[in-house]
Amino acid sequence: MTPEFSVLHICPRPSFSGLEAYALSLAIDQKRRGLKVEMMVLAESPLLEKCREAELSTLISPNDLSSGIATGKWQLLHLHSTQDVKVIWPTMLLAKLRGIQLPKVILQTHILISHTKKDPLHFLEYLCIDEMWCSSLPAQKLLEKYIPIAKNKIKIIRYGRDIEKTCTGFLNREAARQALGVNSNAIVVGLVSRIDPQKGLREFLEGALPLLQTEPLLNLVFIGGRTENDPKAWTYADDLEKLHSSLAPEISSRIHFKGAMKDSFKYMSGLDLYALPSYKECFALSLLEAQLAGLPVLGTSSGGTPDIVIENQTGFLFAPKSATSAGEALGRALKQRNRWQEFGERARLRVIQEFSFEKMSASIIQKYKEV
Repeated sequence: MTPEFSVLHICPRPSFSGLEAYALSLAIDQKRRGLKVEMMVLAESPLLEKCREAELSTLISPNDLSSGIATGKWQLLHLHSTQDVKVIWPTMLLAKLRGIQLPKVILQTHILISHTKKDPLHFLEYLCIDEMWCSSLPAQKLLEKYIPIAKNKIKIIRYGRDIEKTCTGFLNREAARQALGVNSNAIVVGLVSRIDPQKGLREFLEGALPLLQTEPLLNLVFIGGRTENDPKAWTYADDLEKLHSSLAPEISSRIHFKGAMKDSFKYMSGLDLYALPSYKECFALSLLEAQLAGLPVLGTSSGGTPDIVIENQTGFLFAPKSATSAGEALGRALKQRNRWQEFGERARLRVIQEFSFEKMSASIIQKYKEV
């Protein structure tokens, strides 16, 4: 890739979470590889500050976008949400009417699309998209169903994790357990998730209760805070707390709600099993982090999770929204304790081989060339 190749990442978001972190990491790595990279962000946003820290060029004004497209400043626009189509399409349409050569446009979605956009207005908007990317086969099928783009333009681009940075970031087991408040001899199942109805935390807790009664060493650790500005999520969190407080002390004392913890992945080393009971997760990076920590994983058989977790080889799958199925999966895992090391090592090697950030970033540049 020559240094003259230029790309604009469009990510105007008021918050900073996994989507923004992904776009930022990708842009930083592409700059390192010699691309001319800029990011379109919101004024006074956390992403703007992080771009400045990384010495990434940014633009904020729609006028800067218009003038950049008019002058051919970028060869490619990389969008990170379907919301971003509305940001660019009026400018792209006007430029096309003026006979200006347009940059190629890639729209990468990071969530599972659940409603149709095949109406006349969306059809017009999506005329400016050259390719759509998603992270899993289920996500691809949904895009084919709901988005007005030809099937051959919808591609799967998997995520990756920085292997070295993640592995060196893990705490040692003793320090992680001390921070999580669990004993050295405990069997610890960890969940890293914001407290939200779609995350399936209550179903997992209810499914685990019979096992907590029969397995005196079993502990559950929930890492993650409440979803902000969402009354339903706060009500859900309150209900979880009520359920927790209603349990007998010998049970409730082994269920730990730790709240939000900075760099939560580094505590994976204190776990024995990792669980992700989300109803539908497009592609959970926390699964890669857990597997790099050598953990067997319990995950729902929905969304992109089955692409990452292989039943009875690297972990155990269960039906979403089902306490019974979650409990059965945890029971299967506990009965196979002698295979946890085998599962964890197989999972770790698979992440290194198939889900490294280095490999993912290089493949994206190759895809840029093809587009």
